[in-house]
Amino acid sequence: MNIDDTTQSTILPELMKLVQNAQAPDPQQSEPDNYKHILNSIDTIVKRHQETERELEYSRDLYQTIARLLPVGIFQTDASGNGQYINKQWCDITGSSEADSKNDDWLQVIHPDDRKKVTENWNRAVKSGAKYKLEYRLIKENNDIAWVLAEAIPIKHNDTVTGYLGSITDISKLREAEELSSQRQKELEHFTRLNTAAAMTSGIAHQLNQPLSVIVQYAGGAIRRLENTDVSPAIIHALKNIIAQSERAGKITHGLKDFLQTGELQYESTNLNTLVRKVIQYSRNKISQANIKVELNLEKNLPKANVDKIQIEQVLTNIVDNAIDAMSAVITREHNLCITTQNYNEKFIAVTIQDNGVGMLEETQVKIFEPFFTTKEQQHGMGMGLAICANLIEAHNGKITLTSEPGEGARFEVLLPTSG
Repeated sequence: MNIDDTTQSTILPELMKLVQNAQAPDPQQSEPDNYKHILNSIDTIVKRHQETERELEYSRDLYQTIARLLPVGIFQTDASGNGQYINKQWCDITGSSEADSKNDDWLQVIHPDDRKKVTENWNRAVKSGAKYKLEYRLIKENNDIAWVLAEAIPIKHNDTVTGYLGSITDISKLREAEELSSQRQKELEHFTRLNTAAAMTSGIAHQLNQPLSVIVQYAGGAIRRLENTDVSPAIIHALKNIIAQSERAGKITHGLKDFLQTGELQYESTNLNTLVRKVIQYSRNKISQANIKVELNLEKNLPKANVDKIQIEQVLTNIVDNAIDAMSAVITREHNLCITTQNYNEKFIAVTIQDNGVGMLEETQVKIFEPFFTTKEQQHGMGMGLAICANLIEAHNGKITLTSEPGEGARFEVLLPTSG
């Protein structure tokens, strides 16, 4: 309430009462005494009014001093929510002028995605006479984003809302700290899962070496016993394949155990086209059973990659196996698997594996490389394969990415460094 309001609500009624008393003087007093009483009353009213003015002036100066000293933006509106007062900090935080605050021009500094939310919440608070509190983003002059917290409470007189008093605080640093803390927590959880996965995988790899060695020994012994008999050559060939695949599995588990324990890889110059063909050869039985058509688009004269051949072979095998599983779940269309190699740039070679399987939701894609996350039934997977693949690619200073749409299949792209 300003001084004019005070004058109208206090002084004028008292003066009107004096005028009425003057028109009906006290018969017990003489005329001069009546006039003297009126003059004394006017003097009392004027002095009380002057004291009220001084108090209001002091309150106003105190309010504005506090508003100048506070490290937050202060604003005051009328009952309809229209701006009446702002301090300098409000202008500094919002990047708007005092003139902008008295109309809707200042809304232009609010992030477009938050503008509707801000106006709707403010209008709802003003309409209902309720408190207002909201976090939203501002766009600064240099196009930086600033997070602010706006709060306002209704000012009431005789239970009627006469306006709003509010503040706006820059909480960008608080937001950054919260996001950093959240990111650190996620990294810690990820690191913990990786350590657990590494320990489990290393232990499994160690346990597998013994039975794989026994398989090789028994298959070798069977070949020696059957070589001088009339047994079918196909049986000898099958036993030799058992030995070859068991030795391959042994190399994979041994290399994986060493990588998880020491982080070291056995790099060598490798033809990725040859590697892709070997992966398809290893998976030919599953491909045939799922009735999958394979298309290989392998770039001629492809530069060699500097990779751990055994581990990258397993990475590609894992992705191809997942693609086969994803397509096996689709019965309404033909199954197509396309693998492409190309010279991505001077430093990297790209291997792309595209299927037309069930595809993935976005929330699945975000977690697909996390340890222990799987879309398969519990008895069919632990959720370790792609997590290990991602770590192996990262250890090669490469990159693995996934794009997918539900019902449209999935596309994995693996970037690996060239030997040059």
